[in-house]
This record gives sequence, C-alpha cells and structure tokens, in this order.
Amino acid sequence: MAAEQTEVVTESNRCAEIVSGLLRTETEVAVDAEGVNLGRTGPLTLLQVGTRDGRVYLFDIHKNKVLLQPGFLKDLLESTKIVKIIHSCRGDSAALRAQFEVNLHNVFDTQVAHLEIEESKGKRLPVELKLADLCDMYGGNSAALESKDDIKKAWMTTAGYWAIRPLKPEMIQYAVADVIVLFALYDNLISLLHEKGLYGKFQKSVDVEIVVQTDSAVDKRKQELLTSTVDAILKEIATKCDRREYQCLEDLNENEARAIGLCRTDQIIRSSSTFKKIRMQSVDKFVMETEGKIANDPMACEVSGGLYGKLKANESEYIGTDLGRRIKILLNRVGKIQMEQLKSKYSVDTPLEYIRGSDFGPIRSIRVDEEDNAIRRALYYRVTVRDLLVLKKQYQENPRAVEINKGLHNKIRFLATRSGHCSRELKHLSKELWTTFVQRYGREHKY
Repeated sequence: MAAEQTEVVTESNRCAEIVSGLLRTETEVAVDAEGVNLGRTGPLTLLQVGTRDGRVYLFDIHKNKVLLQPGFLKDLLESTKIVKIIHSCRGDSAALRAQFEVNLHNVFDTQVAHLEIEESKGKRLPVELKLADLCDMYGGNSAALESKDDIKKAWMTTAGYWAIRPLKPEMIQYAVADVIVLFALYDNLISLLHEKGLYGKFQKSVDVEIVVQTDSAVDKRKQELLTSTVDAILKEIATKCDRREYQCLEDLNENEARAIGLCRTDQIIRSSSTFKKIRMQSVDKFVMETEGKIANDPMACEVSGGLYGKLKANESEYIGTDLGRRIKILLNRVGKIQMEQLKSKYSVDTPLEYIRGSDFGPIRSIRVDEEDNAIRRALYYRVTVRDLLVLKKQYQENPRAVEINKGLHNKIRFLATRSGHCSRELKHLSKELWTTFVQRYGREHKY
C-alpha cells in the first residue's frame, strides 16, 4: 500500500472530519483493533479503518481516547447503515464495550462466516483460522500478511508493544495489512453464505460473538453448546469402540479427533480400554508436537497461551506412565522458559494491565524468598498485592462468600509472619488479612 494512502490520526477534529466523510460515502468499511492483551480489560490502543479504494486510517486511541466518543468513531462503529468487516470481532468488541461504551452494529465477521460454512459441510467442531489462512481458503491477498508472524513474535515478547509511540514502521505495516485484505474476503464469503442459505444463521452467530466476552449469560450458553456437542461426539466414538469399528486414533474423523482432545478425565475413567488407548494416542500426539515446536522455537510455548494448563491436566491423567513422565519433563521445560521470559519481557515497573494473562500463573508460583531476580520479585509483589486487595474487598463485602482454603491461608500466614523479602505494602496488607482471618478462624484453620 502506498504511504500516502495510510494516515495516522491523533487529532479530534481530523477524526470527526474522516468519520463524517465515511458516513456519507461508504457502505462497508474494514475494521480492526490493536491493544495490550486486547479484550475487556486489556487496553485498546489503535483502531484501523480501511476503505475499498485503499485508504487506511490508523486512529491512535492510546494518544487520544476522545476519538472513540460520540461525534467521532463511536458514530461509525454503531452505525446500522455501514457494514463493519472484522476478522474475529469478539476481543475488539469486548474492549470497545467495556472501555468506551461503544456497541458494534452491522458487523460482518469473517471468522464466523468461515465457521458457519464449515458447519454446513458437517463439521460440528470447525477450527478457527488465522486471517492469512482464511485468505488462502476463500480468496484474498494473503501475501500482504506474510510478515505478520514475525511481528507478532516481537509484540508477544515485548510488554506493552501496542502502546509504544511513535508507531514503528513495522507496526504500521502490520496494522494496515489486517484491514486491506478484508474486502476481497468479504465479497467471497457473503456470496457463499447467501448461496448456501446461511446468512440468517450467520447474523445470529455474529450477534453472539459481539457480546460473548462481556455477557456472562451468553458466554455460558456458548460453552454449554460446545460441551453438549463434544459429549455427543464422544458417545459416538465410545459406541464405535465397543463395536470394534475404531481401534486407533487414525480411525477417527476430524470432528472426532478434536472431541477426543477435549475429553474430560471423568469421561475417560468410565470408558472402554479401546477408548482410553485412543485418548492416550491423542495426548501423545499433542505432546510430540509440542516437544517439536519448543525444540525448534522456545517461543512456541508463549505463543500458545494455555499450553501449561493443558499439559498440567494431561499430566494428572497419566501419572506413573512413560507419557506422564514425558509430560512432566515438558512441563519443567515450559516453566523454565516462561520464567526466563518474565525477566526479558517485563521490567520492575511494567503496568499490571500489560502483563499477559498466561503469565500470571508463573508469577504467582514464584518462591519469593528464593528469587534473586529483581524483575520477577517485583512482579510477584505487585500481582500478589493486587490479588490480596481483591480478596480484602470481597471479604469486606460478604465474608461468607470468600473461600479461604488451606493454600491461601498458609500463603497469607507466610507473607505476614515469615517472609523476609516482602515489599512494605505487601507485608502490611498480608498482616492485616492474617489478623482478620485469625480472629475468625484461629491460627490453625480446619479445612
């Protein structure tokens, strides 16, 4: 894209002028957002809007939050007349709703369109795709997205990357690419949806995605639907195992292979030996793939945020087996990589909202009395202070609703009475909570 077609917008007057023009002349715009851990609480820092004739406006929300107020971008994003083409809108929508009270309307979500088309082919557990893969599948300029993975690795390892100002050339390139490819994708997908009679169902699914991260009832219904679908497929697999139609993982189709990977421990315990064997083969395949990714690129464990939790669940399933021992070794390696990344990715004063969700677990697991790295120690203090402040507030509002388990009780006692490396704020807060809990439960609370 020519440089003159891309404009970084920081001034309110210029924003109002652009929005007014778009509302007059456009029927569709391509939209994307960037931010730090973007979502309901992760700050939205940049909003991109593209047009069919190749113009891309990068609205710098980090510098000027007024740009998303009424009279500015809010009017465009909430317009029922202009289609907003977005790839996977739920994170962007959650940030807009929670942080700016902007409610998206008339959205065409390319990810949702893909999932609906896949479901119409009989795939009950269709896989979400990256934008580049979607372009390859349905027609679009995926070449414009070739550098995205390299740039993504940079911002995955740099705290607050999308809050860096001024915007770097590669940041602008990344942000622009995300919207310029959407129009060709939109034209092809909307044609397919109408051709297959799926457009009405698609619109209802988009309405769910717009609110799913900010409406707990909607999120619960979506999760219940996924669970019921997985359970139904697992029952089918179990029946085929009992009939000896299935003997190994390779016998399963795509839907079944995904379902077996999502199987819960209680479902495995009640299953046949063949079902258990297939489940073990599925976990073994996942472990082998993860071992390969980490051997080739240690950053692989960071890119897939829930990796540690999934490995931990699988470890408990196979304790005492060779597979369990391999998982334990892999967990130790992933844990060490995550700990090393904490000190390279963050600083002692990194804002808490810039910390990735997948890093809070490793931070909370730090043995602070044994920790010799100042950055990791500072992160532990600040995250623990935040956790205890939340606990204190909840306890003040409704003591009966707060569950004080043995681990939490011992942690607060340790911080209050024995930790020699505690920050002053954390020491004071933990002593206050410890005194409160001793008064209510006694020094040796029974669990």
